[in-house]
Amino acid sequence: MTAPDGDSDAAAPRGGTRAGTLALAAVTAVVVAVPAGYAGAHLGAGAAEAPSPSARATLSVPGKASTVPGPTGSSSIAGTDPTLAQDTAPGPATLDAAALAPDALHSTVAIRATGSSGEGTGSGIVLAGGRVVTNNHVIAVAARGGRIEVTGADGRHTTATVIGTTRAYDLALLAVDLSALGDAVTPARLGTATGLTVGRPVIAVGAPYGLQGTVTAGIVSAIGRPMQVADPTAGTDAPTAYIDAIQTDAPINPGNSGGPLLDAGGRVVGINSAILTADGAPARSGSVGLGFAIPVDEAVPIITALAADGKVSYPVLGAAAEATADGVGVRLSSVDAGGPAAAAGLRAGDVVTTFGGVQVGDGTALIVQVRRHRPGDTMAVDYRRDGSAGQALVTLSGRVG
Repeated sequence: MTAPDGDSDAAAPRGGTRAGTLALAAVTAVVVAVPAGYAGAHLGAGAAEAPSPSARATLSVPGKASTVPGPTGSSSIAGTDPTLAQDTAPGPATLDAAALAPDALHSTVAIRATGSSGEGTGSGIVLAGGRVVTNNHVIAVAARGGRIEVTGADGRHTTATVIGTTRAYDLALLAVDLSALGDAVTPARLGTATGLTVGRPVIAVGAPYGLQGTVTAGIVSAIGRPMQVADPTAGTDAPTAYIDAIQTDAPINPGNSGGPLLDAGGRVVGINSAILTADGAPARSGSVGLGFAIPVDEAVPIITALAADGKVSYPVLGAAAEATADGVGVRLSSVDAGGPAAAAGLRAGDVVTTFGGVQVGDGTALIVQVRRHRPGDTMAVDYRRDGSAGQALVTLSGRVG
């Protein structure tokens, strides 16, 4: 189905009972349990909504996640704000949580947002220059005249203003007078998710259920986990976030959204965004050891764009996709006339097998790969048509959201 603005609403599930719920990890005034595991998806005029058949679960909202390759060594993203420099040297293999906790707590703040529709709480990561990054779903309730309060490690608090937000990437950048929070607040050190491997130790920091200064530890459970995380408090025409998530068993609960996931070197490798909850359970039911974070490498370019313009464009392919019967590739159920896919010669019925050289097995995976690029990028798309293989070069368009 296509929403009024050309975004797609998720189609009905293919069948079977969902095992859980992917929920946002913010504490909000309403229950935020969102079904994932859809049969159809739209990668067209707006947000691309896709199937997630492998999860058979619903993600709840504490936050979100993803991974983008980056350089090695200590560097900043070329052409971006130097205060967002990333330390991309390999991190330690062993974790001393007690040693990391003080700095981690000083670079994490609690966030409380209030608005006409209610209130919510979450966490944020302190950046240089009086900025804090968090999830969009943490502060969305304060849109249109609400209030955002930020509290530092020693309990002092001040108000924040919004620099920019994006629903498509579930990120928000805030301006904060850090001097009002005293010396207990210092900018976080940014690392990289590139090179993270399953089993590496990590810690999560935030304010779950409003309990500020909470530190939990675990390991990286999986990397490159394609996830669809919808914010049920958003309108039907709002973009849905898709993340190539870092999965962790470090306990993440409602209120952890927007807080850091750190490696054993104390560097931010992800932004905690979502948790898996039992089917039918509210988002408030808490961690079951399945948490998901947006990789910092994906977040940095988005933060930079928000700092510069207050908004960001996400890439659009211009097609609706559905899972295939044999689970190989993604079938384009329709192609938008005049859209990027159509301009490249793709047709309804084509089965896309790789996008940019990466194999895709369902609509969520395809959308995640699209979102890892930028509007204007030209990508190679391998596909099958009537038993024959082909390749198209698709130049992605974009939409602000």
